[in-house]
Amino acid sequence: MTRKIAIALDDSHHSRLAVDWVMRNVFHRHHDQLHLLYVLPTPAAVGDSASREELIALAESGQAAHSDQAMDTLKKTVQLVSEGYKVSKESVHTDLLAAMGGASGVGESLTSFVEKEKIDMLIVGCRGMGAIKRSLMSFIGLGSVSDYCLHNCLAPTMVIRYAAGKVPKKVLVSTDGSHSSDMALKWALDNLLLPQDHLHIVCAPCIAPLPVSARLHGIAVVVVA
Repeated sequence: MTRKIAIALDDSHHSRLAVDWVMRNVFHRHHDQLHLLYVLPTPAAVGDSASREELIALAESGQAAHSDQAMDTLKKTVQLVSEGYKVSKESVHTDLLAAMGGASGVGESLTSFVEKEKIDMLIVGCRGMGAIKRSLMSFIGLGSVSDYCLHNCLAPTMVIRYAAGKVPKKVLVSTDGSHSSDMALKWALDNLLLPQDHLHIVCAPCIAPLPVSARLHGIAVVVVA
């Protein structure tokens, strides 16, 4: 069965790690379709004293520079997957999207594209800000794109924090006996697990309303409902 897999790109190292991890662990080059997405940022605000002509010139020059940078990133990524991972260029699609505006504009553009194009899986990189910094960024109106996609995307969404490259990989599925957790397990079996991989199924009942943390050694993917 052909799957449509979308990867959100930017110019960061995290984006490149996400591409490498997906190509090694998720993408099936003989039948999957790959969509490489780049969302252009909204034009930066300028002072009230700028004239209409100056505003237009600034917006056009800024968008042109971002467009050139985006097209260069898309071109290099197509070259990477076609030459490095032997994926047919007919199976790779590039899409340049405009941010919808606001703090969550990039995330909104990605989730809208996923819904419109019926994407089966969305992958985004993570800049590793941590929970506290993400909360502060959200408070001032600069929320995490990965957080927005996780909470709003209609398709299964994966956030790649690093590319460990371990073979076999370890996949952890959290279950609570619900239908949603059963669907998460089925999705992991259908889309992530290779014959040599290890599957860890965990159930963590809430005994007391206290924060609990644990270090999971060597886990490559965590799937939750």
